[in-house]
Amino acid sequence: MTKKIIITALTLVTLTASPDVFGVNSVESTFGVGLTFYSGTPGEALTPKFSPQVNYSANTSLFKDIDIINRFEFGMLLVGNTFGSISGSYNGVAGSYELGTRINIGKKNIIVSLEPGFLLGIFEIFVPSASSGYNNQTSMKYGYILSAGADKYKQKGRGGAGWGISASFFKYLASPSNFEFQVGSVSASGVKIDIRFHLGSGGN
Repeated sequence: MTKKIIITALTLVTLTASPDVFGVNSVESTFGVGLTFYSGTPGEALTPKFSPQVNYSANTSLFKDIDIINRFEFGMLLVGNTFGSISGSYNGVAGSYELGTRINIGKKNIIVSLEPGFLLGIFEIFVPSASSGYNNQTSMKYGYILSAGADKYKQKGRGGAGWGISASFFKYLASPSNFEFQVGSVSASGVKIDIRFHLGSGGN
């Protein structure tokens, strides 16, 4: 089941990577920075104290007021405490791809949006180990995200320069054992706050 989901996601990435597939124009390219706040019980979930992240998205117009979101994100997982059955601090990195839909509300300089999406992520955790210095733990996970945001543009409608802010809730689901961390299942969920800058591309 997991392999089918991953293959489907990669197929959709290929299809949406070029706006010409749907015969539409590119809406915008967006660069974002923000913080991720993980939640859960230490040991059972990833709970780093500090997790900055950067992201880039290439968005295409699908229908009127509906866009396809292709977002790539890289984040740091810093100063965690208790990872699975291993006590002690840990650090790590996380990379993710989001394939989502953006529903736009408004046509003027300020546009509010709702963005549900699918997530595919890879987590690399570095756990202190007395025997080897550091013990690397890797997991591939899939899940979902729901974001709400507001953007302000220099002109009416999307497609030009501007900036915005968004808040997101995300949750990764449990992976099969061969995709999980070596210590076992460790969940990942929480909220994100982003400030995003729209570079523009002469959209709709």
